[in-house]
Amino acid sequence: MIIKSIKLDKVSIPLKKPFSTAIRTAYTADILQVSLAGSDGTIGYGEAPAAARVTGETLPSIEEAIQGYIAPAVINQDVDAETTNIIKSAIYGNNSAKAAIEMAWLDLRAKKNKSPFIACDNSKKLLQNDITISVGNLEQMTQDALEAINDGFVVLKIKCGLNQKMMLNLLLSYGKISKIQIQSYE
Repeated sequence: MIIKSIKLDKVSIPLKKPFSTAIRTAYTADILQVSLAGSDGTIGYGEAPAAARVTGETLPSIEEAIQGYIAPAVINQDVDAETTNIIKSAIYGNNSAKAAIEMAWLDLRAKKNKSPFIACDNSKKLLQNDITISVGNLEQMTQDALEAINDGFVVLKIKCGLNQKMMLNLLLSYGKISKIQIQSYE
């Protein structure tokens, strides 16, 4: 199967609850959804979130990176081709744009091969997703963290302010966590 076209759609998804950091509070996730169409009509999907203050990428910059640089490198490629080098060499940086295309490419490959998405990643690493705990008061952050643990997350990323006592109390409240990433902001 050959990759024949790329379609991009801007989507704003309302969050279940607001997500706060020291910089802002978000009520929606603004993403660029990527659809890769194979020569047999199968569609693979990926997405890139716009997070200018985190990655430096905006929806327009993600769209330009894909349309101007990544799409020309990807169109007419065999869906079973090695993805990383093709995408990586298309443009410097722009990791959200690259990740969206790679997700869509691997999704398309998985559908073609009738296999799970994870089987298409040649890294053979265990896929673990983290969850970021929004900045808030100690009680809310603890409740959010315990809820995440109960939902099966074992990797938490915690946004902390300058209140180190709050951070330490929060860390002591965990049980079944394999990794905690702490990001401190002034």
